Amino acid sequence: MFYLLPCAALAAVLAAAGAAGWAAASIGLVGGLLLSSVEAGTEISPDLSQSRQYLSLLRWRVGRWQSLPPVVGVTLKYYSTLEKGDTASTTSWGVWSNPRNRHEELIVMLSLQQRTNGFILAHFSPDDVNDAIDFAHDTAERFRVPVNQYLPAHLYQPLPPASGGKQNK
Repeated sequence: MFYLLPCAALAAVLAAAGAAGWAAASIGLVGGLLLSSVEAGTEISPDLSQSRQYLSLLRWRVGRWQSLPPVVGVTLKYYSTLEKGDTASTTSWGVWSNPRNRHEELIVMLSLQQRTNGFILAHFSPDDVNDAIDFAHDTAERFRVPVNQYLPAHLYQPLPPASGGKQNK
């Protein structure tokens, strides 16, 4: 909704400059529709050697490609933060047990050689753990690297090991 103010300002300036009210409103509306379709994202080149952060407008993407350092793994981790400004977050007692004060997510990221920071690929809801695991493994397969999972045991129970034998039908 941030785009409404500049579009309304554009329409007002056009009207003040002498444009007909319907024309100024139409131009403001078209500008608002264009601005609302702008999206930001990150992509990796098909050959997996470059990455870029881009802005897209109506299928056109603009951004500068940069070399991607060697990928040494794919990391799936649980991430949790406290929201600021809540009076309960100013003291440590009971903060973690109150879900209203906490933002939780699962992050899938590329672990890069000789880098302390990873390259975040996706954010998942904690309820979508299976989708996050599938995405991490699919990404690791594309890069031919291992998956490192850091999921808290009190929230996610690991699957039992596969028996490896044939099942009776």
